[in-house]
Amino acid sequence: MATNGTECFDLRIGNCLLKRNESGAQILLDNEKSFSITIPESSVLRRLVEEDGEVVSRDDLIVDAWGRPDIIGPNSLPVAITNLRKILQLTLKPILTIPTIRAS
Repeated sequence: MATNGTECFDLRIGNCLLKRNESGAQILLDNEKSFSITIPESSVLRRLVEEDGEVVSRDDLIVDAWGRPDIIGPNSLPVAITNLRKILQLTLKPILTIPTIRAS
């Protein structure tokens, strides 16, 4: 589900609100603090919320957030996840990384 980078939406996430419009995105916490996040970070968070606890592949998150894996650096997704974790750590379920098990 690749999303349009200019798509506007409000998404309730527990007691937080993810708001995105043409100029950017922000997370509003229930204590009325707000944090600006990037459009790709908002796409990552939206996909994780929509999948409701299911595993989402790295490639799927990259395509949703940036469109194509070849246009971003290797640290773009890990940095986005780290930023989201910092904001959401006290209010929501943690964002977990599940390592890929590769056959030898």
